[in-house]
Amino acid sequence: AKLLLADILLHRNSFDQAKKEALEILKIRKNDSRALSILADARLRSGKLEKSEKDFEKLIKLNLDNPIYYFRLATIKTVKKQYNQAEKLLKKAVVLNPKFIDAYALLVEISLLQKDFSKAHDICSTLIKTAGDKKIKSLAYNIQASVYLARKNIEKAKMSYINSINNNPEFLRSYSSLGEIYISLQDMKSAAGIYNKILEKRPGIPSPHMMLGTIYDKEQLHEKAASHYRKALEINPDFAPAANNLAYHLSEREKNYDETLKYARKAKAILPEDPSVMDTLGLVYFRKGLYGNAVEEFKDCLEIIPDNPLVHYHLGMTYAKKGDKKLAVLALSKALEISRNFKGAEKAEAILADMN
Repeated sequence: AKLLLADILLHRNSFDQAKKEALEILKIRKNDSRALSILADARLRSGKLEKSEKDFEKLIKLNLDNPIYYFRLATIKTVKKQYNQAEKLLKKAVVLNPKFIDAYALLVEISLLQKDFSKAHDICSTLIKTAGDKKIKSLAYNIQASVYLARKNIEKAKMSYINSINNNPEFLRSYSSLGEIYISLQDMKSAAGIYNKILEKRPGIPSPHMMLGTIYDKEQLHEKAASHYRKALEINPDFAPAANNLAYHLSEREKNYDETLKYARKAKAILPEDPSVMDTLGLVYFRKGLYGNAVEEFKDCLEIIPDNPLVHYHLGMTYAKKGDKKLAVLALSKALEISRNFKGAEKAEAILADMN
């Protein structure tokens, strides 16, 4: 019962409580591997590297044939930049389990951290050639893509993701990464096609709807974008990015500010320190005529992103509506000082000229 409780607490990120339960078990069974593993993981995930390192060393002595413990210890060695020790542990892990893809991924990551791109490519190429299982080959191509991305070779990264999908059409991570590449290349049609394929396979996840909403916003297809934001929120009512983007859409194009405010406040409650969320909520307050609230949101936002001209512009417009001419001039002037290339720049210039 204590083991089950400790495991539940670990998965709930209640690391102190998980450690407490694990230590209680270890008083009764000194070398209980499950309890020691929970203790080691809890310490690792709460940043207690030295103690976690000793726990995993003990676990390896107790379980010489378990590749997981070699991998976990290698993770700590990597964080401590002890790359040679980490590599030895990972090579032992893949000998024990030749299909242990996470170990290969960490070996590649260590090579990239040391700027040894040739070694990283060799690891990927060997894994692709030797992988008999198509799912393993798919994962290997996914790792290979990360190496190409590290070298800024977008076209080859794209082909690796396509090869990953061809080997395992159910591996959604490669679809998402490929979609991001198409967006970076401004190929919105291909990006939309990728995210629609994800939804064909997994209709019950919100993130593809979020990405489609973003794509359609870029394409100026705002109604289609709003539809996908709403679908994301139907699946997960607490999906803050969709709530924020939907609130922005409604504030720009519709007059139902009560509904708009509901979504903006939801996003703020979940992501209170996100500047884009603060800016959206400020805009909604502005359009509802709640200028004092809007000023506070914009000022909080500028504490995080002080050089954003758009937020200075929003703040200046709010001061102008409040009748605070001096503060409006300061904020609008600051916006134009930072940049003259933002949505509203011409209006800011016109208002400043009128005020002057």
